Amino acid sequence: MTEAMKITLSTQPADARWGEKATYSINNDGITLHLNGKDDLGLIQRAARKIDGLGIKHVQLDGEGWDTERSWAFWQGYKGPKGTRKVEWAALDEAQRKELDNRLKIIDWVRDTINAPAEELGPEQLAQRAVDLLCSVACDNVSYRITKGEDLREQNYMGLHTVGVAPNVLRYCWRWITIQLAIKKPRFMPAWWVRELLLTPAVTASSKAHLWTR
Repeated sequence: MTEAMKITLSTQPADARWGEKATYSINNDGITLHLNGKDDLGLIQRAARKIDGLGIKHVQLDGEGWDTERSWAFWQGYKGPKGTRKVEWAALDEAQRKELDNRLKIIDWVRDTINAPAEELGPEQLAQRAVDLLCSVACDNVSYRITKGEDLREQNYMGLHTVGVAPNVLRYCWRWITIQLAIKKPRFMPAWWVRELLLTPAVTASSKAHLWTR
């Protein structure tokens, strides 16, 4: 593993050779971020994005001035959509470190969920993942109930039941047939997915025409 690049904070402007209003400078000890007291969090985030653009994947937040908000701002700019980044965080007290860890856990969960393939993350799996996330950060303050399957129909959540069935049925369908009504301007296009004996209602996302699986 490569040695971590040290990232420090300074309230002094960068050397003029780095350009006017430079947000960071590089020296023998690492990289210094130059805060101006006006938009320090935004400056840290923008500088972190540039550091990531340099291909630096392992950093250490070093020295004074790193609190929860500044550490969080750095991560927001440093974390990219692809590849891994490692940050050795500056020393924080217990409450600040817990707050930072919870934020990191939540934002990583959101990114992973957005990027997960739809066929691997159905409605039930998504609900359970959300519950697991909330319980991991504040379980004593969370109560929940998951309503799924036929319970949705029995509690008159027909729309949710119908939409939720579609992705679970689709993976088992071996062929589908579309039949267009013989009228001049058809408003609906009924369709059938054929599979052995089971007959289950579904709905298309575009036209909301009823589908049935069998």
